[in-house]
Amino acid sequence: MLNFKVGVKIKGLQAEALLGLLLAEQIIESNPLSFENTPSPFVVTSCLDGVHGTNSLHYKGLAFDVRTRNFSSTLQQSLYAKLKEILNPLGFDVVLEVDHFHIEFDSK
Repeated sequence: MLNFKVGVKIKGLQAEALLGLLLAEQIIESNPLSFENTPSPFVVTSCLDGVHGTNSLHYKGLAFDVRTRNFSSTLQQSLYAKLKEILNPLGFDVVLEVDHFHIEFDSK
């Protein structure tokens, strides 16, 4: 189920990012271990809001962040690998940050 941190701005999210968001949700929530420490494992913490680098694709509606703090480091690595396996061929970059997955559509 899609969950958004309070204040996340989604107006202006591009179709590509929305597709990535829906796919990421399915990937994360299809792993039963994702529910180990929380009833809602998929939490979007940023879309077009927050403070990011000057050229960040967040500001173009092509990036979003997903919370990872409820996941063990082993689960984070497993989900990271699965996200990359499925999303990279579709044109997405997936980065495992300290407390979130950063996912962006970069048409390079």
